Amino acid sequence: MALAGSDLGTRPKFWRPWDDEARREVKASALPLADLMKSHPAQRQQIERAAAHTGVGRERIKYLPVLSRFTEGVMLIDGVSGEILDYAPFDAP
Repeated sequence: MALAGSDLGTRPKFWRPWDDEARREVKASALPLADLMKSHPAQRQQIERAAAHTGVGRERIKYLPVLSRFTEGVMLIDGVSGEILDYAPFDAP
């Protein structure tokens, strides 16, 4: 499937439930939104718009890089609950 262009994320055998354990792992791995803004000053407005769109205070938002064969971006995470808030399509460290 990979040779045919199917990304790993489209293959259900690699999916897992979004349960309490997954949320704990995400909260432990996610990075502060302030770090993203510092490392990408040219994209600060885009980051701030994405953060505002979540309805959650900026100090509570964390992020994780999301990588695929065709695009990159960041997943915005609620640092308290571990819930996914939004996706922002740009490269992040």
